[in-house]
Amino acid sequence: EDFEPPVTPLKQIDDPTDTKPAEWVDDEMIADPAAFKPEEWDENAPYEIADPAVTKPEDWHDDAPAMVAAPSATKPNDWDDEEDGEWEAPLVANPLCSNPGCGLWNAPKIPNPDYRGKWNAPMVENPAYKGDFKPQQIDNPAFFEDLNPGASLGQIGAVGFELWTMDEGTLFDNILIAQSLEVAMDFSDKTWKVRHEVELAAAKEKAGKSDAAPAGDSIVNKFVFYARKAADLVVEKPVPSGVSLFVLVFSLLLLCCMPTTRKSAPPAAAEAAAAVSSKAAAATETEPQSEGKAGEESLEKSTPSARTRASKRTPKAAD
Repeated sequence: EDFEPPVTPLKQIDDPTDTKPAEWVDDEMIADPAAFKPEEWDENAPYEIADPAVTKPEDWHDDAPAMVAAPSATKPNDWDDEEDGEWEAPLVANPLCSNPGCGLWNAPKIPNPDYRGKWNAPMVENPAYKGDFKPQQIDNPAFFEDLNPGASLGQIGAVGFELWTMDEGTLFDNILIAQSLEVAMDFSDKTWKVRHEVELAAAKEKAGKSDAAPAGDSIVNKFVFYARKAADLVVEKPVPSGVSLFVLVFSLLLLCCMPTTRKSAPPAAAEAAAAVSSKAAAATETEPQSEGKAGEESLEKSTPSARTRASKRTPKAAD
């Protein structure tokens, strides 16, 4: 009886040839025919009117513009009328419009006390109202009585669910259609409960093995352990794992394939830099032992230059 259409056809149905008569009245309320619009009722009266108690101020500036040229603005020295055109000062708000105002004056609006709006006659009950039309009932020619409708149904191969869930991978099995809660619970204890306990124990055992440390300290055992952990993580959360892997591979490609911006020095400059660095290294390795020794070395270095100057002057003396 609760199915639509029902499993068993209805015994009585609407007569398809019985239609609503043209004179049938199904309006329960109508406008009062004895009512009339009052003479003082003005449908054209506006909703708001100008406030009659407000008058235009005596110092109102009717002809003053809202914007005027800025009095403090001056023409720039580098302004060229031929190239830049005629110079015009920027516009600012007219100070006369702020005290009290300027332009066309309009009185403020207030609600119209005479506003009535469109007149409508009050509603009264319709004396000719007959109610909602319903066609006459006739015997259903397709009616039959099935005392055991469940026996005539075919084997149920699937059951559909319409659920709103945020969890992926939700599955349903062991579906039972019964009329007794005791029968359903007994069936659950014999089927679903037994398998659920086994699956729960297997899940705990798997979780313990996955969390346990790898057996031995060899690199192979550690690699196998972490590879299994990574595979389980990919299966559980494929989208975040895929995104992380893509970012890692993309970063490695950028580091490997991106051209360097460092410019190599010319060969001559490189050789000169190498010579300077080698001399600097040699100087740092041999530190001076004492001030006297350093003086002797400086004296020895200055002696050849003096001899050279003397030898150069000797020919001039001979001449």
